[in-house]
Amino acid sequence: MKKINYILIFFLIIFSGKCFSQKFNFTVGSSNILFENFNKRKVIFNGFSFEYTYYFKRFGWTFNINYYLPSNYYGKINDIPVYVKGGGVSFGPGITYKVFVSESQKTVLQTDINISYYNHSGNYNTEPFVRIYGGYDYISVNLISASAGLKLTRKIWNIPLSFSLKRHFKISQFEYDNFEPSGYTELKLGISFPVVFGPPPSSITKIIY
Repeated sequence: MKKINYILIFFLIIFSGKCFSQKFNFTVGSSNILFENFNKRKVIFNGFSFEYTYYFKRFGWTFNINYYLPSNYYGKINDIPVYVKGGGVSFGPGITYKVFVSESQKTVLQTDINISYYNHSGNYNTEPFVRIYGGYDYISVNLISASAGLKLTRKIWNIPLSFSLKRHFKISQFEYDNFEPSGYTELKLGISFPVVFGPPPSSITKIIY
């Protein structure tokens, strides 16, 4: 876990160096993911999303951090039916391209490609089965995925709203995981800053006193 924290801190330090630029974009909101096969069941996790983007004209690179609140779901562990409660975290880099930009720059449509690491941890017990020692057991799932999708940003009533839809395709996962989940679909809703960029320095009129 400490290694993950060091990686996140490293990326945030690098990104903060570009924050003074108007090419910088920060999106905060919700992240909702649907697994079609997560512990042999369909499971939805809801949480918070933070996305950093830095643009080079229409192209840009991004970094996403998502935290998912603990959720209760039903499945099987070692062929034993159990109820599990657990949350997760995901993060990873990506690239983005502005497919469409309106003349006013209030509407932006982008396509994204990302690589993500997803970690899920939870606890379960085998009730109503009788346990010799009692207590609960711990499970962990880790997978790496590649995703592709679209992101629409629209400024409405001075509020820059963002809508993103992606599909994650599983690339690999750790050997010691308790079960093998499928890929998942991700829906994000949030607020993105900035949407309308200011004039470049060359077009600013200087006032001489």
